Parts: sequence; C-alpha cells; structure tokens
Amino acid sequence: MARIIVPPKLSKLIKPESDIETSSLNSPYFQLSAIWSKANKYLEMCERIYFIGYSFPETDVQMKTFISNALRANKNLK
Repeated sequence: MARIIVPPKLSKLIKPESDIETSSLNSPYFQLSAIWSKANKYLEMCERIYFIGYSFPETDVQMKTFISNALRANKNLK
C-alpha cells in the first residue's frame, strides 16, 4: 500500500469524484473515503473515546465537524 499524507484541508473528507483515476480501487482517495466511512461508523458505536496526540487545531474545522457529527449520533457514549 502506498503511503500518503492527509493534510489539514477541507477536501480530505470529500468522497472521490467518479472519474477513471479516483474511482480505481488502487486510488489513495478511494481508500481514504473507505477509511473515513469506517471511522465514522466506529465513532457512532463506541462507548469511550480517547484522543492521544491530536491537538484539534483551529485550522482543521472539517475534522472537528466530522468527529462532532459522529459523536452526536452515538447513543452508547459514556
């Protein structure tokens, strides 16, 4: 698997466009979309969550929204 950097920018959680390159199963953007989707499901089901080594920077608004929306839908969180 190729290594990629996920920078703190708005496009990191956007689903890939449906062109030939990004719809390929080998595309890092396709793989990231699946990872974000699975992360959302886990956040919606978890009972506890710990954040280690993430400072929630002001510039990463989309990540804060992503986590907030998932946790808001969570009925198991203690």
